[in-house]
Amino acid sequence: MVMKTKEWHLKIGTAMMRGRRRYFEDACVVTAAVPGQPNVRIQAVFDGHGGPESAQALAVNLQDVLTAATPFTQHSLEQACEELERRLKNSVARSGSTAVIVIVEHLDHKEEVIVQGREIVPSMDGHFDTIQELNSRFTESAPREKIEIGNRERPFKLHVVNVGDSRAMLV
Repeated sequence: MVMKTKEWHLKIGTAMMRGRRRYFEDACVVTAAVPGQPNVRIQAVFDGHGGPESAQALAVNLQDVLTAATPFTQHSLEQACEELERRLKNSVARSGSTAVIVIVEHLDHKEEVIVQGREIVPSMDGHFDTIQELNSRFTESAPREKIEIGNRERPFKLHVVNVGDSRAMLV
């Protein structure tokens, strides 16, 4: 199954294969708005395990849970994932899912952020390992630098949530 759409500032595509099973276990959210946040869109892929119920339940609940998670911070997104898990445990008994969730924010204000490579390093007390640092035994770590986002050159801020072993390619 292949889906493509062009909506808002985005061109989105997804492809799913059933594999050897007689049914799809996966679900996706191609694009969803966040009520009260006109400059935000959500995309997600859920890789179901043991049946389609978990992936479908997560896709159905995602918009509601992320609406309550604004403003998006590392903490609010962790809480949102925990809420999705609570809802899943209450509604689906015997299957599971991994998830990749991408939140695209078109900024209407300028923001200074610290980046390392292409990742924004959260400004919080406590330690944060970027993906690049986690993989540093394989690559040389990039320096951290301050940049401005929300301008013509960098109008978007992406929040990527990964639960489990699923991956996404952002182009």
